[in-house]
Amino acid sequence: MLYFLSLSETYTTTWWFIALRGFLAVLFGVTAMFNPLLAASAAVYIVSIGLMLDGLKVVTEAAFSNATWRLWQIALSRGVFEILVGAIALYNGHSTFKFIAFLFAFAIIFRGILEFISFLEIETPIEGQRITLISAIGSILIGLGLIITPLGDEIAFILYIGAYAIVEGCIQMASAGQISARLNEAEVIA
Repeated sequence: MLYFLSLSETYTTTWWFIALRGFLAVLFGVTAMFNPLLAASAAVYIVSIGLMLDGLKVVTEAAFSNATWRLWQIALSRGVFEILVGAIALYNGHSTFKFIAFLFAFAIIFRGILEFISFLEIETPIEGQRITLISAIGSILIGLGLIITPLGDEIAFILYIGAYAIVEGCIQMASAGQISARLNEAEVIA
């Protein structure tokens, strides 16, 4: 629980970053839905850099949190895995699209599983905890959809990534709105 409380402190000061990231994810998702070929050419780089930044943020937060050993391991595993997958995909940007698709699918599934485990590890309910569960289930389902999709169909892959980006972006913007509202309430009370 201490890990989530320290994350809560971090997010209250960076709610705008979460909102911006969510907005950019939705923007990419909409672009992928309406112009998959344009999105496909940029997807490898955007997702690679996004995974590495997300992994770096998770590792940094885990390093400076007061998390239990188990939660620290979960956060560190997720962060390192996302950094590695992002770096491999960025380095091999012109290599086989199928390989990168599998890497992304497994990274998204792994993220969902770790978010679900984190959800189960919370001892006392935290407000907004359901968003973690929704994000975990969404990540697992989209990741499985990416694996099931015939990987010869790059358009279908981009459409799945676009759907994931829209859902995840909306969740992030909703979270940022809740955090901002609570921060404003705290300022009014203080």
